[in-house]
Amino acid sequence: MINAPSTVTVSTGNFVSINPRAGFSYSWSLGGTDTNPLSATGSSVPFTAPSTSQSFAVTCTELNEAGDSSATSEVQLTAVAAPSQPIISIAGLPTQLVAGQSYTASVTATRA
Repeated sequence: MINAPSTVTVSTGNFVSINPRAGFSYSWSLGGTDTNPLSATGSSVPFTAPSTSQSFAVTCTELNEAGDSSATSEVQLTAVAAPSQPIISIAGLPTQLVAGQSYTASVTATRA
């Protein structure tokens, strides 16, 4: 079983791992579009999420010590956009704020 987050933020660094077994080696691959190549070995490897929102696969192949038998496991992950910074505005913004005075502020949600 591959240990991985189900959702990652686009273009961020992440890790996937597997519980290793003695006498076995592991190789990894990353699927999807707009992904950085992942050609790594070991029971825990870093990867960079795709730079666009999408579903993608991480695959691990376990190879026995003799090199004549292998098994493959795959997990689906989803890359999502990073949150955008909200815009905060104060209605009728005076040039100077006065202590004890009430002001109304609003936050406008923006979408990337």
